[in-house]
Amino acid sequence: MWKRLCTNIAICIKGNATRMGKGKGAFDHWAARVPTGKVAFEVDNMHEAAAKDALRRCSDKLPGVWEFIDKTTPPRLGLKVVEEVPKPINYLDELKKNPTKKYANYLKSKEPQYKHFTGRRG
Repeated sequence: MWKRLCTNIAICIKGNATRMGKGKGAFDHWAARVPTGKVAFEVDNMHEAAAKDALRRCSDKLPGVWEFIDKTTPPRLGLKVVEEVPKPINYLDELKKNPTKKYANYLKSKEPQYKHFTGRRG
């Protein structure tokens, strides 16, 4: 299991109703800011059911909403699912499969017998 977060914010406790001065108070715990869509933990070489159970137990102790993702989960950007980019369409191949009248006449004009008839060589 790998942690993908770095706890780099020290949380110190001092009551809100105390007067200013005399420092921040005693150190209590470390924290980290986690943006939406950030992968927090990675688990490898484990059965999926065992990994889900372990991460379910961890999520009970962590604030926020957590989600289990794997390699088959579609990619997301924040909260939005990123749709796969469709393959580019080759319109020339599509025209050759089902030519319009204008394109069929153009193809016919490229045949050698019509080139010879119009006086063009090559």
